[in-house]
Amino acid sequence: MKRFPLLMSLFVLSVAGTSCSSVSYLKNVDEELSQELAKSGSAIAWIGGSRITVTSLNGSPDVVYCLREIPFGFALLSHDGRKIVERRMFGISVYDLATDNLESFHMSVASSCYWADLSKDGKVLALLTTGLERSGQLTIVDLSGRPTVSAVLKISSAATANTLAWSPDGKSIVYEAGGSIEIYSLPLKRSRTIGPGLHPSWSGDGAWIGYQSIEGEPILYHVIDGKEMRLLGKRKILWSLHFSPDSRYFFFSERSLSTLLRSPGRLSEVSLVICDVAGFREVARFTTPGGLDDTFYGWVCLNPPIQLPKCPTK
Repeated sequence: MKRFPLLMSLFVLSVAGTSCSSVSYLKNVDEELSQELAKSGSAIAWIGGSRITVTSLNGSPDVVYCLREIPFGFALLSHDGRKIVERRMFGISVYDLATDNLESFHMSVASSCYWADLSKDGKVLALLTTGLERSGQLTIVDLSGRPTVSAVLKISSAATANTLAWSPDGKSIVYEAGGSIEIYSLPLKRSRTIGPGLHPSWSGDGAWIGYQSIEGEPILYHVIDGKEMRLLGKRKILWSLHFSPDSRYFFFSERSLSTLLRSPGRLSEVSLVICDVAGFREVARFTTPGGLDDTFYGWVCLNPPIQLPKCPTK
């Protein structure tokens, strides 16, 4: 089956399996924008075990790259699609896809970490960790020298902290706690509430925060004027919105309507849907194998090319 375009920013990727999994092109919805995507130098990636499978948006075959070690807990892609952050048993590792460079940082706090995000400059890591009282804690790790760990915010034990994302300027972090989307300002040392929602992400240009409403709808929140955009009707997404490195596109996953109508009581085929930010229009659609949602996928940048060694084919 022909392969085709897609993109993304930083998001946690599954490391549960060892087999490769990639997406398959389904259809173009907007031919012109689809062609722009194909020329963008971005691709879809899926991490499983010690491998990362990359599906280019220009129609070329999938490429499977080998990581040096199997992550412990999670692996995620940076905002620019050039690095992988891995949780290790006793620390954090950062892969540079363009140089095949691996840096490891020993820190005990990593063992209690369940979500992370790397700042745009790659120098600071934000972690959501679990405290002694099962409360969430926002922790900052400076990676510019010897790792320096600082706890900056305790989240109420009554709230379930889930995901977070850096602002592009490195001064704020958007996070979810107990079904509420909050923005924490590091200079001001306080949080402000956006509203109810789940699984926030932040666009690379800083203009948009994307998240899932409590009802499951995709939401774009404009950071400057505080306006919410709900332009896709009552569609239900499965996880979050993932912005392309250039912030012009995002994607999400949803159940296939045709499959739901045929068999509403069982797990259905899942589609990855790409939209443009300017018009909130659907651009292209892909199917995922095994009914995986978008938690398993992310945007990667292919310019400069990935330098990880290619895995041998069986």
